[in-house]
Amino acid sequence: MKVKTPWILFSFALWLCLIGTLHAQKAEQQTAAAGKAAIVNGVVIQEEEVNRGLHYQQQRLLATTGMAIRPDMMPEARRMVLEELIDRELLYQQSRKKGVVIEDAQVNEELDQLKKQYPNEQAFREGLEENQLTEALVRAQIKMTLAVRKFVEKEFGANIEVSESEAKGFYEANPNYFKVPETVRLSQIMIKADAKSDPTKKAEARKTLGDLQKRIQKGEDFSILAKDFSQDASAAQGGDMGTIPRGKMPKAFDEAAFALKPGEVSSIVETEQGFHLIKVHDKKPEKVVPFKDVEEKIRQHLVSQKMRQRVNEFLNEVKKTAKIERISTKGAD
Repeated sequence: MKVKTPWILFSFALWLCLIGTLHAQKAEQQTAAAGKAAIVNGVVIQEEEVNRGLHYQQQRLLATTGMAIRPDMMPEARRMVLEELIDRELLYQQSRKKGVVIEDAQVNEELDQLKKQYPNEQAFREGLEENQLTEALVRAQIKMTLAVRKFVEKEFGANIEVSESEAKGFYEANPNYFKVPETVRLSQIMIKADAKSDPTKKAEARKTLGDLQKRIQKGEDFSILAKDFSQDASAAQGGDMGTIPRGKMPKAFDEAAFALKPGEVSSIVETEQGFHLIKVHDKKPEKVVPFKDVEEKIRQHLVSQKMRQRVNEFLNEVKKTAKIERISTKGAD
C-alpha cells in the first residue's frame, strides 16, 4: 500500500530562518560574531545563522518538554545546528542544479502565513527591525526553504511504500507512544504562600483557605468562591483548570487530585506555590489508542523515516566531492 509522501521537515532547518529568525532575541544577536561558521562550496554560513538556529532549538525544547539545553550539551547542540545548515545549503545547491523553480506567488503565500503570527503589519515590521532583518532577506530564506522541499519531494519522495505489517510492527514495538494517560478535569482555589514565606504568613494563608473550605462544606458554590478568592490565573474561569494528565502537576497536588472522585473536593493541599482546594469534575482512565486509529499516522512517520534515509545517503555522496570548511562552532559557553 502506498502512502502519500508527507512534507518532510529536516528537524528545524526548513523553518529555521523564518520562525526562528523573527523570534530570535536581541541577546542572541549580540553574542553572534559577524564571522563565518562554515563555507560550503564557496557559500558562507554566518555565525549569526548558527546562533539563530540554536536559539530556535532552545525555544522549541522549552515549549515541548519544559527543559533547557544543559550547558554541557551546548557544544553538541551547536554542532548539530551547523550540520543542519550545511545539509540545507548542499540540498539548495543541488536544487538549483536540477533547475527547481519557486514562483513568487508561493513565496508570498508563505510570507503571509508568517505575518499572521503577528497582530498586524506594523508589529511584523517592528519584529524585522528589532532583529536587524529586511523583508527581502526573509523572502530569500522562504524561497530557499521551498526550493529544498520541492527538490526533496521530487527526488526522494516517489515510490515509498509502508506495508501494514511494518506499521503494525512499529505499533507493537513502541506501546508507550500510543498510551493516553489518565486525566482529570478539575478546578482549584489557591491561596499563595511559597516555600520562603515566614510561618505566620503561611498560617494566615492556610486559615484563609480553611475558611473557604468550611463555606464550601456548607453548600456555597466552589466556582464562585474561586472567582472571588483564588490567587491563581484560573480564578477568572471560576478556578477551572481544564483537563490535566497525571504527572503534570506538583506531586502533592497530583496525588490529591487523582485520589478524588468526580464531584468531590479535596482537603487542603500544600505545594511550593501555596495552599489548594481541588474539585474534580471528571476522570478518564489511561487507555491505549487502537492500531486502526493511528495506522495512517504511523505510515506517514515511517515514510518520513525512509525519505530521510534516502536524503542522508544522497548527502553522504554529495559531501564526498563538496568543499566544506567548518570554521567555527563557538559560543557554547
